[in-house]
Amino acid sequence: MATVAILDEYLPTQWRERPEDLQPVEVAWAGTDLGALRAFLANERPTILALDVELLGEEPLAEVAR
Repeated sequence: MATVAILDEYLPTQWRERPEDLQPVEVAWAGTDLGALRAFLANERPTILALDVELLGEEPLAEVAR
């Protein structure tokens, strides 16, 4: 099963409303706090990262590389 971490305001809500459309993917983390996502990623390695670029700060590419 694939796991996903979502940094976005709206996608988690859509995911919860129609989980059957997204099988076999499990949401391992969802939120809008970049610091909380960083903390999660320190210990976990999801298969997929879904990121809202606007939430990545002033240097989004550098943040993704981190």
